Amino acid sequence: MSRKKTNPRKAPVSAVMAEARARKRAAELDWAIFTTVLRDKEGYDADGIARVWTACEALADSVAKGYVRVEDLKKALRAETSEEVEN
Repeated sequence: MSRKKTNPRKAPVSAVMAEARARKRAAELDWAIFTTVLRDKEGYDADGIARVWTACEALADSVAKGYVRVEDLKKALRAETSEEVEN
């Protein structure tokens, strides 16, 4: 008797995998919104968006490596702009 093949679209997903997918989708949504605002509201062209993306990647790498803390970024932003960053 042969076993039925499991459809990969219906394969069980672990909680860790589901969370990783949700985070990826959220990041994609955030990036799409952010770049759309840069383009539509601020007039950035493709080169400008690429520069912002490169700067964001560098800062994210610094956070990941522990050189910078998110709390420090929020504090600096608050001090420089008088804006409160929620999250």
